Amino acid sequence: MSIAMNEKKICVVDLDFRKPRVHRTFGIENEKGMSEYLVGKISKEELIKKTKYNVDVINRGSSIANASMALTCTKFVELMKELREEYDFVLVDTPPVLQISDYVNISRVTDGVIFVVAAGYTKRDQVRDAFYEMKKNNIKIIGTVMTFVKKHGVYSKYYYNYYAKKYYSNYYYSSYYDKADEEDKDDENVNAEEKND
Repeated sequence: MSIAMNEKKICVVDLDFRKPRVHRTFGIENEKGMSEYLVGKISKEELIKKTKYNVDVINRGSSIANASMALTCTKFVELMKELREEYDFVLVDTPPVLQISDYVNISRVTDGVIFVVAAGYTKRDQVRDAFYEMKKNNIKIIGTVMTFVKKHGVYSKYYYNYYAKKYYSNYYYSSYYDKADEEDKDDENVNAEEKND
């Protein structure tokens, strides 16, 4: 938000096809988004949503069967190139490094990673493993940020890792998908209610 306040053009892209949250953060609907754009159902103009925060947003849209294939298709690569030319900053939200390999494909169309670590959740060796995975795939780490640090002390035993421009916390691998399914159903119910109204 501070970047947007400095009159920079910002676009936030939700590339977590399994557990999207960007639309919730910015208070926009998730009925049509990247999924629909990649199969030609909506235009680029329809894809990019304006928000009251002076930030443009690209939400996921409906669920997609093969996320890895979508992230390597020509249409996706061309879109990311266009966004780089049109915006000062393109921030990409992705799945966790150690759980899903999508970050490898996404890294090919980004300049690098801001590695965000949330203190108090996952063990340090998992953060170390995530760094190793990125190094192994020649992914440039631009910087590291720690969140959820207590005012009167720093956690020394447990951390949680985020990838790309933002991560979010998941306690267990299975809960990542369980919660994703629940949120998809919630979005579908909301969209159905809006249509009925």
